[in-house]
Amino acid sequence: MAVTLLGCAHGTPPAPSGQSSADSLSRDLQAQGLAVTRSGMAPADAFPFFTVRAARLVAGGEDVNAFEYTTAALAAADAAKVSPSGSVIGASQVTWISPPRFYRKDQLIVLYVGTNVTVVSALEIVMGKPFAGAS
Repeated sequence: MAVTLLGCAHGTPPAPSGQSSADSLSRDLQAQGLAVTRSGMAPADAFPFFTVRAARLVAGGEDVNAFEYTTAALAAADAAKVSPSGSVIGASQVTWISPPRFYRKDQLIVLYVGTNVTVVSALEIVMGKPFAGAS
């Protein structure tokens, strides 16, 4: 209810768009009030368990990795590699420095490793609940 009232007080916020790119994710997170900048691409070996490189975003001061796929089916195939806890991805055992959260919508997988409530809330509004990792 508070979110609805806040939205009405400032006009209707834009609805999240289809998530097929880091650019659309960036715009949607900005619409949620986060400052977002692009920070290049992650090295190919940073996330060897996925078939595409991650676009790095800094959203609300936190690192967010966006994996852009050419089709939703390819994104779903990589998402299927991630265990419910997010600690096993394919054949890789990963020890994260903070709780991971994996989101998928359309052709985009988003990985946020952290606990910033503002970032988590914005990602859940834009991407939905995480499919793996912390909830």
